[in-house]
Amino acid sequence: NSSSNMNRTSSAPFFSEVFAGGIPPTWQNVDSSGSGVVWTWTTTGTFVDYNGNDSLSVTGTSANNGYLMYDSDSAGQTVLGNYGVLITDAIDCSTHPTVRVTFNEYFWKYDAALPIYLNTARVYVSTDGTTWTMIHAADAGLGINDETPNPKAVSLNISSIAAGQATVYFKFSFTGDYSYWWFVDDLELSEVGAIDAGVFGILDPYNGCLLTSTEDIVIGVLNLQ
Repeated sequence: NSSSNMNRTSSAPFFSEVFAGGIPPTWQNVDSSGSGVVWTWTTTGTFVDYNGNDSLSVTGTSANNGYLMYDSDSAGQTVLGNYGVLITDAIDCSTHPTVRVTFNEYFWKYDAALPIYLNTARVYVSTDGTTWTMIHAADAGLGINDETPNPKAVSLNISSIAAGQATVYFKFSFTGDYSYWWFVDDLELSEVGAIDAGVFGILDPYNGCLLTSTEDIVIGVLNLQ
């Protein structure tokens, strides 16, 4: 599941990476297409200005101290396309009966007429660094030139994979061909809170209310488990 700006009860993070010092040097940063484009660290965003869409918003993020960026656009057209993979070190979740991963992102999708790789932005998790399970696709449901909110807060319950595991790896995988970019920041792991639900909206009345002492208000609650 993914969500944005929902209230929930959660434990304090037992792992946190805000990328204030750049990309951790022991993470694997792989140019799988051979195009010369890899994940980078930035505080300013891409080299071009796209009406403010060229950087991760500082609202609700720690973007001011730096964040991850895969910038397909700056590479231009290549004969190899872009396929960049960033893999974390092993994270110890062995003492945690539940695990939630959260991070902030901004992804802008673009596919050329005949791309070498379709434009995707996906997150995988593994307990051995070999067998991977996809847990998030930023590109899901987006058409050409569509984008996520900036930022989009992602929250995923990965207890079925990561809980109680001594080695947990995350893989951020971008594919594209002269596409736009994907920004990622504020990666955290925590235990799932005792209350794991969020209010996603007021269902009735939908066009305002007088807030009298007798008026009923219907809200929608989403189970985030």
